[in-house]
Amino acid sequence: MFHHPDDVRWFKPVEVWTKCGWRGRVKKHVGTHGTMKCAFSGILQQHDTVCMSLYKRAYAKWAEQRFPL
Repeated sequence: MFHHPDDVRWFKPVEVWTKCGWRGRVKKHVGTHGTMKCAFSGILQQHDTVCMSLYKRAYAKWAEQRFPL
């Protein structure tokens, strides 16, 4: 999923999920090429896909003075 172990460490707090509905967390990185071990709430099927949401919610900043006089 990643190219470097540092990427795995950065996204470790993010929840991983599968298309069959299992939820999980990244436990640790394995090796030097960005592979990782994950623990899930159930047993994965062979056809299951592991996903991770890689977006960050950003809020717009409000103007200091909303209604100029």
